[in-house]
Amino acid sequence: MENQKIMPFYMTYPYPVFFEEQDHILRDLTYMEQLFPNDAKKVLEKVVRRLQPMDYEGSILYDEFPDRLGIYRIATSILLEMKEEYEKKGESISKEKELYLQDMVKLVLYHEILKRRCQRNYLWNKENMPPNTLHNGYIRF
Repeated sequence: MENQKIMPFYMTYPYPVFFEEQDHILRDLTYMEQLFPNDAKKVLEKVVRRLQPMDYEGSILYDEFPDRLGIYRIATSILLEMKEEYEKKGESISKEKELYLQDMVKLVLYHEILKRRCQRNYLWNKENMPPNTLHNGYIRF
């Protein structure tokens, strides 16, 4: 009995710590979105609008390895939409600006897909725990 190591109390209840960490990560991602530059915020609005109809079980967004071509098509359609808006305003887009927007759209799209995957996994893990396990966010034994 003297040689037994005592396990810290937080190691005996791993799930609440996991869920609190997930909450913290999602809050951080949301906060970081608020710090985006204005161009990125505009792109984020378009990305969110484009991904909303695709947010269902079995979607390309939630594949284990999302299809690269499918994501490229989403990014291209968002970029074309942005180009049309610039043309309606009468602004011309230089090649440098177009490459900048293309990279911005891809980065924000990847960010939003990752955020949605984290949210989906978080909710799935919380909902699929054994019955009577969670009580006010804590494991009950």
